[in-house]
Amino acid sequence: MNLALFYGIFPNRKDDATGWEPGSDQLISDTLQVLFQFYAARWEPVTYAYAEHSDVWLERFGEAASDKGLAFTVHNTADVTHTTVITIECAPLGLTHPEEVIITELVAEQSIPFSVVNEDIVLNLTLGPKDTQVLQIAAATEPDYGVYLPIIVKEWMWQVY
Repeated sequence: MNLALFYGIFPNRKDDATGWEPGSDQLISDTLQVLFQFYAARWEPVTYAYAEHSDVWLERFGEAASDKGLAFTVHNTADVTHTTVITIECAPLGLTHPEEVIITELVAEQSIPFSVVNEDIVLNLTLGPKDTQVLQIAAATEPDYGVYLPIIVKEWMWQVY
């Protein structure tokens, strides 16, 4: 499933398949749920991102200017855990305000801290053996605290008169 996530491949199992370990269906289902969050952005041939450690590979899905979003899959090819620095080149991706983005790791559903160095995004990741993480980069948005005053005022006015 880690390689399916990394390459953006939908895992599947035929109805007549046998010998699968217990929990395999749930693992396939969970993997599909993560894939659906970034697959529509489409794989891109140039990542504009790199890992400090050569055993950690990256793939890119989407572009910053796209309405489908921008995501990076990160895979540790080694049989040991690696902590590595990931650098994402913002200018070629069209990320004009990198300090304003939010990075979410989709598998663990958690926010990833990062810094901006020379207009590039820099973050530290720890990946277990053969592990894959999916980083979604999105514009930070203000929470919508809209108040519908016309409705409130109208109700209040009817009570007063």
